[in-house]
Amino acid sequence: MKHLEVEFYCSGQAGSNDQDSQAIEFSSKMVEALKNKVKDHNLNNDKNITLDTLKATFTNALTETLDSSLALAKVNMFLNSSSAGYIDDGDHFEPSMEEIKQAEREIKKYGLENYNFHDTEDLYLETDKEMKADAKKWLDSLN
Repeated sequence: MKHLEVEFYCSGQAGSNDQDSQAIEFSSKMVEALKNKVKDHNLNNDKNITLDTLKATFTNALTETLDSSLALAKVNMFLNSSSAGYIDDGDHFEPSMEEIKQAEREIKKYGLENYNFHDTEDLYLETDKEMKADAKKWLDSLN
């Protein structure tokens, strides 16, 4: 996964075929969507979750399907199970039809429907833990 905490929208030309700028734009929008999910969840629940948790949940699901709607539905399933008092990492259950429909609405809301995945490594969705581990490896390689 590429290393960048994306907090901005790509300023490239609309319709650009540049895969990197599309990945940055998608990642930025997905981070915004996940941040809003964290905020909403943490306002309404005693057990707080982190952005890194949702990034990891989304990325793990996306690695399996390369379908952002299904991956986001797995995030919704994770949040719903967390709200109900139990945590499932998404490996044991499939999202409900309502979780899938919610994800499809969110994909449209955040403008995430026009990105074609070839590899999740193209995205900028690393967690802080992953970035720190990569930075440590890089620093160690300099010695």
